[in-house]
Amino acid sequence: MAAAARGEDPVADFDFTRVKTFTVRPGTMKSKTAKVNGDRLEPLVRKHIAGRLAAAGLTETGGKGDLVVNFTLIVSAERERDRRANRRPSRLPLMRESIKGMLLIAIRSSKDGVLVWRKFPTFEEDDPRKFEERLPRHIARTLGKFPPEKKE
Repeated sequence: MAAAARGEDPVADFDFTRVKTFTVRPGTMKSKTAKVNGDRLEPLVRKHIAGRLAAAGLTETGGKGDLVVNFTLIVSAERERDRRANRRPSRLPLMRESIKGMLLIAIRSSKDGVLVWRKFPTFEEDDPRKFEERLPRHIARTLGKFPPEKKE
């Protein structure tokens, strides 16, 4: 299913051209369902965020980089009535389960701790395996235009 990106608000006067390095901190995983293993997803999310930033020309450091990346993944499962399958009233209602997620990525300047960029896309999948398989694609789409162009 489609992802909805929200919340991009880079600091207007931050100069991303001077940034060369980054550090991705361990993330926070909040799973409200046992169908998605947050302990397995945290390193996956961290790896793909680092990969996208490296593809943007930045270098990951083990210590203190120019940018510090924090992230939180919130996952929940929802059951709802599948209205498409219940056209005849004589049938019992069929339930459809979906996995919903929101990934909050916040990037701060390590120099002064100022928030320089953040985004929190939401996405939904019908199957927990699809959720895990497509998570890298959602991360790539979220960080696709990073670093942002400076607004004049």
